[in-house]
Amino acid sequence: MSNLLTELLYFHGTVDTRECRELLPEIGDFLIRNHIRENEKSDSSTSVFCVLTVAVTPDQASAQSKELPDNYSLKDTCITRLKSYPIFTTSSKKTKDENEEQTFKIQGVPDKFASIQSLCDHLISTKHVLASGGSLMKPISRQPWQLLAKNIEYPEKEIVLGKGAYGRVVKAKLVREGKETIDVAVKCSTENGDAIVSF
Repeated sequence: MSNLLTELLYFHGTVDTRECRELLPEIGDFLIRNHIRENEKSDSSTSVFCVLTVAVTPDQASAQSKELPDNYSLKDTCITRLKSYPIFTTSSKKTKDENEEQTFKIQGVPDKFASIQSLCDHLISTKHVLASGGSLMKPISRQPWQLLAKNIEYPEKEIVLGKGAYGRVVKAKLVREGKETIDVAVKCSTENGDAIVSF
């Protein structure tokens, strides 16, 4: 089983809390998303690989997720809150001739798993209750219109279609298995000199 996040149908890439609220309307709904905080470099072989976000009851939510923003459009009907759990990865070599072995772990579960999929399958099948009460019931898959960066191919020489004060729009190709390749425009904005891409 591959460890690649993009192969998980319930991996949503980099999504913010607002998007997670809309995607996870029922208690036990969950998804996997990118870990976006900058980690301090360390010599440790353990690091945060991604984040598991689960819909929980308001009393199980993290402090910042208990109260919904005033401008949240579904505030009156939203009964769930969010709890996020980092998934850690550990890399190790058994001998110098063997390939590096990667395992995954989540706080409160003693076992290590060969993939994110096997970790989530275990949490669902055992009905394991995570710290603060989160429990996985239903994975929420990406929608067909949600694209991953691996599906975008850029030409060798950038073709700028337009630009403005906040960035530029470049030409690229959308490549999906079993479907015709199509030309697309990709919006690339810059923030503090770092490129931020949205499709």
